[in-house]
Amino acid sequence: MANEAVASQRARGIAIRSWDVAFLVLAVATLAGIAALGVGSYRAAHDLEQLKRNAEHVVARLEAIAATRGTAAADPAACARHAPGATPAGWSACLSAIRSEPDIAAFANGFVAGNQAFGKACSTEDPAARGTIVFEKGTEWFSAGTTGTSFAPVADEEAIDRELVLRVRVCGRWGEPVTVREVRF
Repeated sequence: MANEAVASQRARGIAIRSWDVAFLVLAVATLAGIAALGVGSYRAAHDLEQLKRNAEHVVARLEAIAATRGTAAADPAACARHAPGATPAGWSACLSAIRSEPDIAAFANGFVAGNQAFGKACSTEDPAARGTIVFEKGTEWFSAGTTGTSFAPVADEEAIDRELVLRVRVCGRWGEPVTVREVRF
């Protein structure tokens, strides 16, 4: 009876050949690969957005500190502007004070567990830079009637006794920089 069914299918041209099976396997494998890529892309985008939210929280804290830097109520004290003639605080002391605040100290690197949450600069060649928050100091320039601001990583010994233009960036999945915001500090 089974032979009659096969013979009937062959007579009608419905026989399933090995190429048909191979095509179906290839189609299923392709769809599974596309689904895996979609899930991976979604996770990377979610992690980047979480990292950007963390950086926005740091920017909000920098703005709050900037509002009180010139007063006696400056908090943290390491970020206060000092009186003329006094030794100004350095950026590394201020950043350490900010990083030690409980809500910011809880930040973790979203891309690579075990990597630092804050870094010096974004680099596609340095795997330790992925998923970090970085700060860049802006230097305003004027040339031939054109003005602009160029940015470079903030040096640890950078004096913070005057207003700084800071650009806050996050380093994405492959170490590429993603600008979050600029803040006057």
